[in-house]
Amino acid sequence: NIESLTASVNKLSLAVNDLEMENEELRERLGMDPRDRLDIEEIKQKRKVKKEQSAALNRVLVKEIDQLTGRNEELRHELTNARNETSKALVQVERRETKIEQLQEEVKALKEIGEGAVKLQALPLPEGMTPSSSEIIASLNEHLIYTLQ
Repeated sequence: NIESLTASVNKLSLAVNDLEMENEELRERLGMDPRDRLDIEEIKQKRKVKKEQSAALNRVLVKEIDQLTGRNEELRHELTNARNETSKALVQVERRETKIEQLQEEVKALKEIGEGAVKLQALPLPEGMTPSSSEIIASLNEHLIYTLQ
């Protein structure tokens, strides 16, 4: 058991030595004196602040994602409604166009039939009669009775 612990300590000691050599090399590359010690507490504090900032940013981004997801659903719903309304409007337009075509055909047929028929002419009012509705109706009734006899 002591032998395995000694072997582990030796292994860890070699790893620490390797890290110290790497650290020295990196300090030299950065132009730092290898003997200057860094304030580990300051480094830990900076890391803690960065971690908190990242967590806060994450929360903000999650809220934005939730809002955008909600808005996306609203827009999908509006799009579906717009498509349905457009579809209904197109059906109505098609029905009206069909009705217009039918009426145009009827008008055309009536014009063809009516060309040979007697055309109605407006009847002149008797002389001295002012056009009041009761007198016009009476005059038309007389004319109708005359025509029917």
